[in-house]
Amino acid sequence: MRVLFLLLLAVVGCGPDLTPLGPAPAPSVRYAESLREAGLDSTRLGRAWAEAEATALDTPVALDLPSGPALTAEAGAVAAAGWELDLRQGEVLAVEVAPALADSARAFVDLFAADSTRERLGGWEVSRDTLRIERRAERDEAVVLLVRAELLAEGTVSVAVRTDPSLAFPVAGVDQGAIRSRWGADRDGGARRHEGIDIFADRGTPVVAGLAGRVSRVQETPIGGRVVWLQTDLGSLYYAHLDRQLVEAGARVAVGDTLGEVGNTGNAATTPPHLHFGIYGRGGAVDPEPFVVGRRPAPRTARPLDLGAEAGGLRTRR
Repeated sequence: MRVLFLLLLAVVGCGPDLTPLGPAPAPSVRYAESLREAGLDSTRLGRAWAEAEATALDTPVALDLPSGPALTAEAGAVAAAGWELDLRQGEVLAVEVAPALADSARAFVDLFAADSTRERLGGWEVSRDTLRIERRAERDEAVVLLVRAELLAEGTVSVAVRTDPSLAFPVAGVDQGAIRSRWGADRDGGARRHEGIDIFADRGTPVVAGLAGRVSRVQETPIGGRVVWLQTDLGSLYYAHLDRQLVEAGARVAVGDTLGEVGNTGNAATTPPHLHFGIYGRGGAVDPEPFVVGRRPAPRTARPLDLGAEAGGLRTRR
């Protein structure tokens, strides 16, 4: 999620000097500052709360989707835990944090880059309501999700993590189970690679716009057969092997509008009907599957993290 902010610049001779303003500090940063102002940062608990960030960033618990469960953190004297997740370009990270803390105590949520920069990508706080966070991955990246509660908070903080697609599935009436050929598969005896995914469906099944945009090309080629190109904010979406094209170049379409119908034209004449779907950005083709398929935790009992009553403690229940 990109945060835009305004810099106020002083103008010499046109009024008083103004201090440049930057993005507001994350709630966890403001809370740490309040501990310092109260003289609590030098206490055992205060030091442990401050050290929790470094500990979580250095030793996060790997969270593998879709096998990773929802998580429940039990608050103690110092409640903090970090989870690391690899995101693929086009996925939308979706996090729900539901605190059940006594006396409306707050939980703080921070998202960091897992690389050497440790850049803070966002920061939030929540006390009673469920906090929902979304972030679209603009490239393959690893992130660390850090959840902390106020000092001496009692109760639980439930954290559910999944990824959602950023595009509507391009073939109506089917889902990811219809994908039978994926990105990178060899073509022509290894002479080239498959720059897209193949989604199999009955001939004539509607092919739909994954995102609002403008139809940039409607043409027929030896390889793609009848194709439609859709220009969107996320790049050019490529729909190939269509049986029929149902839009014209220049048309504006909304999410879910029909662009054509599944077929096997072009070099797919000897295969069952399917849609070849591709995405092209400024750097060329990218794997479209993360854009259209989300990853959700398996429906099984969560393994809770016991955040311990000991300052700085972080233990995993087995």
